[in-house]
Amino acid sequence: MNKNIMWIIIILFSVNVFAQNESVTTLENKLTILKKELAKVKEKIDIIEDSIKIVESDINAERVKLNKSKGFICETVTITRSNMRDEPSINGALIVVIPHKSKIKVINYEGNSYWQVMYNDFLGYVNEVSIAKTPEMKEVISVYDENFKKENERYKIENKNRVQNDLEKRFGKENASRISRHMIWIGMTSDMAAASIGSPIKINRTTGSWGIHEQWVYHSRYLYFENGKLKSWQD
Repeated sequence: MNKNIMWIIIILFSVNVFAQNESVTTLENKLTILKKELAKVKEKIDIIEDSIKIVESDINAERVKLNKSKGFICETVTITRSNMRDEPSINGALIVVIPHKSKIKVINYEGNSYWQVMYNDFLGYVNEVSIAKTPEMKEVISVYDENFKKENERYKIENKNRVQNDLEKRFGKENASRISRHMIWIGMTSDMAAASIGSPIKINRTTGSWGIHEQWVYHSRYLYFENGKLKSWQD
C-alpha cells in the first residue's frame, strides 16, 4: 500500500513538473512571437518617420520656391542685436544695427554662416547666430551644403585627373601609375621621386669625377642618387 502511494506521488509530481515546463515553453514562444511583431511595428514606424521627413523637406522646399518668387525666402526675427554689414563677412562695413526681436526678410544664403536680409529699407548681410532659423532656412542650408559637397567632390576628381594627366605627360603612363601610388624604385629620376613622395628635408650633394652623388634626407628615409637616378634607399 505504501509503495502504491509513493508511486502515485511520483507520478503526480512528474506530471506537475512537465506541465510547468510546458507552460514556460508556451510563454517563451509567445514572447518570441511578440518580439517579432514589435520588430515589424518598429520597422513600419521607421518607414513612416522617413516618409514624414521627406514630406516635410518637400513642403519646406516648396515654401522656399514660393517665397523666392516673391523676392525672399522667408520672414524671421532677430534673437539678439544684429550688425548688418555690406558684405558677408565680419570685415564688412557696418550698415545698421538691427534691434533685438526685429522682423526681417531673408533673401539668400551666402555661405560662411551669413544671410542676405532686408530690414526696413536696408539690404545687407547678417550672421546666422543672431537670427531665428525657420524650416525654410534650414532647407536652404541643407541644399547649399549638398551642392557644396558635390562641387567639392567634382573638384577633387577633376584635380586628380589633371594631376594624373600631367604625370603621364612628364614621365609616361607606367611611371605615372607608380608615382600616383607614392612608390619609389631603382632607376627613377630625382624629379620622379619628388613627384612621388615629395621634396626632401635636406639634400647632401657631392661632386666628383664619377659625377654628382646626392643623399636626400626625409624624416625616416634616405634616398641615394647618382647623376640624377636613384641607386638605393634606406628606411
